[in-house]
Amino acid sequence: MTVIRNQSARRTVLALLAFAPCLMTLAMFDGHIAHAQGPGGASPASAVAAAEIVEQPIPDNREFVGTLTPLKRSIVGTAVDGRVEEYNLREGMWVEAGQPLVELRKRTIQIEIAAANAELSLRKQEFAEVEAGLRPEEKARARARLEETRALLTYTTEKLARTQKLFQGQGSTTREEYDLAVSQAQAANQAFLAAQADVDLAEKGNRVEQIEQSRARMEGAQEQVNLLEDRLEKYSIKAPFDGYVVAENTEVGEWVKSGDPIFEIIAVDPMEVTVNVPEKYLPGLQKVMATGDAAEIPTLAVVNVDAIGFEPFTGTVMQVVPQADLRSRTFPVKVHLPNESLGRSHRFAAGMLAHVRLPVGQERPGTLVPKDALVLGDVKPAIFIGVTDATTKETVARKVPVEMGLSHQGLVQVTSLLPNLPLQAGQMAIVRGNERLRDGQPIRIVSHIDSGVAPATEAPPPAEPSPGASARVER
Repeated sequence: MTVIRNQSARRTVLALLAFAPCLMTLAMFDGHIAHAQGPGGASPASAVAAAEIVEQPIPDNREFVGTLTPLKRSIVGTAVDGRVEEYNLREGMWVEAGQPLVELRKRTIQIEIAAANAELSLRKQEFAEVEAGLRPEEKARARARLEETRALLTYTTEKLARTQKLFQGQGSTTREEYDLAVSQAQAANQAFLAAQADVDLAEKGNRVEQIEQSRARMEGAQEQVNLLEDRLEKYSIKAPFDGYVVAENTEVGEWVKSGDPIFEIIAVDPMEVTVNVPEKYLPGLQKVMATGDAAEIPTLAVVNVDAIGFEPFTGTVMQVVPQADLRSRTFPVKVHLPNESLGRSHRFAAGMLAHVRLPVGQERPGTLVPKDALVLGDVKPAIFIGVTDATTKETVARKVPVEMGLSHQGLVQVTSLLPNLPLQAGQMAIVRGNERLRDGQPIRIVSHIDSGVAPATEAPPPAEPSPGASARVER
């Protein structure tokens, strides 16, 4: 019985030791909650950073509807006839400029190139032979032949002199012998002149015309090889630029003819938004665009893409097409919108609906806040401002739904949708720690940020978690 009691006590002690860490953690958690709630269980003040709301003159703006289109679109075709052997693409695939996508059968053209290279080698050897002239051994033989004919000429000349003397003086030789000596001397002289000419030709080399003719034949053979190699490259069809394949027009085994479409590709960064602006707004827009150098001070536009939500994006007005639609009297305006890469895709896709705010009028005073002050995710974008509670005299966060306007030097124009709480210059907009704030929550402003700077890299201050957190606009 004593053993049983000891074993039971031992098991009880071990169980208590096993649960001791859990009990300690629970006690620490209860203490943390009690400390976080503060005296009386009240919510603590969240530490935040704020920037002053400012008023600046900004151009009047109007909203227009447009569609996102790719900046470049190409229907890639084949420049040669052939049978498709490889088809390394599919719709929606991302490809890079110069990437081989389709291969046609190349065996025939490769045989033609081999034959052309053999002909080129022959022509090169012929040109080298003509340009170099005779070999040293051949020149030495020509000089030896010259000396041989020189010796023969000397002998025949002396023999002719003796024969002539005998024939004319003593008459001891016949006319026939004299004529033979004359003939041999003349033949020897002609042989000597021919040998001299051969030596001169050997020393001077071939004629310039012969060399140029051989050079022309060699260059013609080289160009034939270049032509065939250029054709060979056309049997490999490559992507003309970075983008997405959006259409396939053939398959492995099909015979394609020169000019047939193979695939279609679009470039998506940046995207182009075309909006049709009525003619009455065109002078104001052109005036805004003419105020500065487009390369240094571009004209900006606020773009909201319906598929993304209320998050505003900044586009650049590139040009106004000076040709109106005769029925609607509207002018196409081109706006470029940077398209962020998300790994295997991009944020925007061609065909998305967009609402674009363009500066089309005179400058008017506008209320602006840093982009980081915007909180998205609800039906309307909103900002939090710090106000003093009339009862507790504490600084609390007030949520103000806003209507967004143009972006200007890193700031966004906002208009309060609450009639009893207008936004004014000098008020403090929360730019750090606003993601988890609740309306009416006490706050403690620990950092003031210049509205003209508002660096996005600054670490946010600690904030209390709350349900329904919204994402902040990225710079």
